[in-house]
Amino acid sequence: SWLYIIMPSIINVVCVGISKLLLPDYIEHVIGRVGNIISFQIIILMVLQFVIYAFIEEIAWRGFLQKQLGYYTGSAIAIIITSVFFSVGHATKGDPVIVAYDVFFVFLNSIFYGLVFHKTKNAFASALSHFIANLSGALIMLWFL
Repeated sequence: SWLYIIMPSIINVVCVGISKLLLPDYIEHVIGRVGNIISFQIIILMVLQFVIYAFIEEIAWRGFLQKQLGYYTGSAIAIIITSVFFSVGHATKGDPVIVAYDVFFVFLNSIFYGLVFHKTKNAFASALSHFIANLSGALIMLWFL
């Protein structure tokens, strides 16, 4: 389960690394997507926001939607459907290539959050993975700015 928990952070490193080579405006896109709800200037506040948002999102997406879908479709299909909705919910306006790139990597991370929830039956575990991924992703992006 620990590999599933840290895999989204590894995915974020790959995502940002590739974007630096191919899509240099990606970091600004992501900061624009979350800049209205996340305080990047005050690190302690940013960390607290990441904890709260990860917990709320995981309760809703995995603890509710994925769990309910799993009763009717099976776990694999529930993880995929939940991840599609989760990633589309993170889409914003912008360059279609950058938006698609962003949504794709959100989808990959969501698959791992879903796997963590499936393996542990615990939204706190998927929230931990989500929190670590958000924090590591933010720190990597801020480092590249």
